Amino acid sequence: MLLPTTKTMAYVHYPFISEEMIQKVRDQRADFNNSQLISRSPLLSKVKLFYYLSVLKVYKLIGKAVDLAQTNSSWTHNHMSGLWPKLEQ
Repeated sequence: MLLPTTKTMAYVHYPFISEEMIQKVRDQRADFNNSQLISRSPLLSKVKLFYYLSVLKVYKLIGKAVDLAQTNSSWTHNHMSGLWPKLEQ
């Protein structure tokens, strides 16, 4: 944004956030990214969901600023393809 003629490239090894992570919080399921303390509390779950969705919006904005993005695997590519429009096939 500050340097509009500068091209940017990103290499993503692992998605920062995924739909699966968000869904676990929505469903109030305890797992690696959602502790039992949070999953048992409707209020904490709503706060965490708001946080995740806010981070996801920023993550999508970052992806729009990237001119070329590559991933290390088809699994990562599949997770990122809905978030970042300029992923290389």
